[in-house]
Amino acid sequence: MHMRMDIFRDSNGFTLVELLVTLSLVGIVIAGGFTVYYFADRAFMSSSERADIQADVQLAMVRVTEEVRLAHSLKLLTPEDVPSIVQDEDDHYLYGRAGSIFLKTAKGSPDTVVLDGSLTEHGYSVLFSVPEDAGEDPSLLEITIASLHPEAEYTLSAELQILNLRAEGIKYEDGAPKQEAIYFTKNFSPEELEEVERVRPGCIYGRRVYASDAPELASLRGFRDSVLEKSVVGRFVIRAYYSMSPLVYSFLEYQPLARQATTNFLRGLARVVIAST
Repeated sequence: MHMRMDIFRDSNGFTLVELLVTLSLVGIVIAGGFTVYYFADRAFMSSSERADIQADVQLAMVRVTEEVRLAHSLKLLTPEDVPSIVQDEDDHYLYGRAGSIFLKTAKGSPDTVVLDGSLTEHGYSVLFSVPEDAGEDPSLLEITIASLHPEAEYTLSAELQILNLRAEGIKYEDGAPKQEAIYFTKNFSPEELEEVERVRPGCIYGRRVYASDAPELASLRGFRDSVLEKSVVGRFVIRAYYSMSPLVYSFLEYQPLARQATTNFLRGLARVVIAST
C-alpha cells in the first residue's frame, strides 16, 4: 500500500502547454469532421433537389403534351393575352407566370397548377414555339420547360405533332413563333363538321347506304354529335371515318360485286349503333 502511494506521488501531471496542444488537436479533428459532414450533407441535398427538379419537369412535360396532343386548333400567345375568366368550355390556356405553369379552363377555378414554382426558390419557365425545321408541316409544336435554379439547371424539350389540328396549322403573330402561352381547343363544332361533309365527297352512309332524308341517317348523325364528339377517341373515330369514306366510295364505284355485301354490312353496323343509343 505504501508503494502504491509513492507511485502516484512521483508521477507528473500534464503541463499547460501539453493540455493546450491536445485541445488544439482535438479541435482540429472535430472541425474537420464537421466540415466533411457539412459538405457531404450539402452535396446530398443538392443532388436530391436536382433529382426532384428533374422529376417535376418531366412530369409537367407529360401533362402538357397530353393536354395539347389532340388539340383541334392552337395559337401562340403571351401570358398577358390569357383572359381572367374563360367562358367557353372548349377554351384551354396553358401559360407560364411567376415561375409556375398553369392550365386555365372554364371549369377550373382557380387555375390548375401544372408545375408549382413556389416550392423552389427560383421556379420554372415554359416556352412554346414552332420549330425552325418544321418546313411545310404546320402541326409541329416545340415545348421547352426549364428550371431557373442556378445550381440545379435543367432543360427539357419535346417536339410534338398535333394530331387533330386544322389545316391552317398553328397560329401566331407575325415574327413571334415563340411565346410563353398557348390557346387551344379540342372539339369540332357542328359548323365545322358540316363543312367537312360539304367539302369532302360526303359520308359513305349518306351517298351509298341511305337516302339523304332517311331517319337512320339522322340517328347516326345524332350519335356522332352527342356521343362521339364528346370524347377524344370519338373525335378520332370521326376524323378517321371522314378520311376513309371517299376511299370506300371510290372502291365501290369500281367493284360493283362488292356493293351489296358492303351495303348490308354497313346497314347492320348502323342498326347496332342506333340500338345502343
